[in-house]
Amino acid sequence: MKDDTFKSISALIVAGGTGTRFGLPTNKTLVPLRNRPVIAWTLDPFLEHPLIDEIILVIHPRDRKTIDSLELEGWSFPESVQLVDGGPDRASSVHNGLLATTCAADDLILIHDGARPFVSIQDLDRIIESSRSACGSLLTLPFTETFKEIDENGHILQTPDRSHHRIAQTPQGFRRNDLIRAHEEAKSRNLSPTDSASAIEIFRTCPRCQSPRKRLTLEGETYLSCSQHPRCSEKIVTDPIEHLDLHRLIEEPIQTAQGRPENIKITTSEDIQRIEFLLARNDPRE
Repeated sequence: MKDDTFKSISALIVAGGTGTRFGLPTNKTLVPLRNRPVIAWTLDPFLEHPLIDEIILVIHPRDRKTIDSLELEGWSFPESVQLVDGGPDRASSVHNGLLATTCAADDLILIHDGARPFVSIQDLDRIIESSRSACGSLLTLPFTETFKEIDENGHILQTPDRSHHRIAQTPQGFRRNDLIRAHEEAKSRNLSPTDSASAIEIFRTCPRCQSPRKRLTLEGETYLSCSQHPRCSEKIVTDPIEHLDLHRLIEEPIQTAQGRPENIKITTSEDIQRIEFLLARNDPRE
């Protein structure tokens, strides 16, 4: 099925962790959950969605043999999913996966945590829809509890207004070349963004003083101008072949879409118990 806005939509699922925080010497996405590995649950809606044309799964290199031999209750790894080796951290793993995608420069890529097994087709629909007229989109949840800002000594500084803050989830959707350029910018600054939206946010700040950037055109030449210090401005040579839209990357908003509490990210072994409890009640994806 073809989409009206994007010629192609790719999914990039990041599952390159080592299981350190999980407390096991194995990747948490390979842990059995109701006789299927966690990653099988994660892949389901992406495999079923009619608009997704390719799926890239980024894994730790040591997990290749394990994935190739996975046969729990007759489940085997889908041949349509391409495996890509990850890097030393999440940001570099995402970058490796981005370079493996085959969609066009301005097509949509959905970035998702492999350890979120209860993402639904409806979640994917919301991200695709809200990405059409924005720089990109991500699922979010409101804070339900009061939270505090603290200093390096653990002393409370203030209580932020939680109505202006959200908990970020995945999937997150952005155009391919916007993501590549943002991740390469972060790498050049020795920064490791924890999600795709923060990579875009890094690109939107001046590398010298961290003030917001703005796009400026003078005598036919495009500059990324620092909003505070003109001396920080830099000339940008745009390559029309790559279809890099600086207006979108710098100026268009990153849209939020309604997330779900059930879209849990597995971080510790206790999370598996919580997920088993949800499954005992009903399918958390519905």
